[in-house]
Amino acid sequence: MDESLLLPDVDVFVSNIQSIGKCLTIRLLSYCHPDAEQPVFVLVAEDVVNASEAFGFLERCRVEQTYLYTSRKAESISFETESGEKLLLHAGRFSSTPTAFNEEELNEVLRRVWGWYVSENRSCQAASARIQAARQLLADAKQRIELKALGHPSGTSAILYAQQLRLIGRVLDALEN
Repeated sequence: MDESLLLPDVDVFVSNIQSIGKCLTIRLLSYCHPDAEQPVFVLVAEDVVNASEAFGFLERCRVEQTYLYTSRKAESISFETESGEKLLLHAGRFSSTPTAFNEEELNEVLRRVWGWYVSENRSCQAASARIQAARQLLADAKQRIELKALGHPSGTSAILYAQQLRLIGRVLDALEN
């Protein structure tokens, strides 16, 4: 196998697969994470020994949008799903080319990234609501302690109330930043 063959080093999903005789052309789209170095790989396998098996496996993965991990295995390429299902693609020759998104892939990327944004936005809103509820609980507790402290201008209770008020004040300050 050609040692210069480029394979994605991240999980990918099949964007497109074409079969012409014993030749498979597979477009592999990366996870679409902003840090991904190369988003799309076109892998061409010629003289594929197990063409119909490989096409069926990869087409099912494309339809189900199953993430795959790729690796070299001697003179073959291995595709493995997250659930451990494997395909060993045997071919006479492999070539791969990093390339740019096509229109369909770009739409898919935008759909995925939008989904991530919506999910993160909901998480942030929920976290903000929890922080606001904690602030309110602390503000209420601070107010109750201040009222209690008025009735105890000196002594052990006054010291404890002052310590509690300082702690609550520090927590409230931390929640503001």
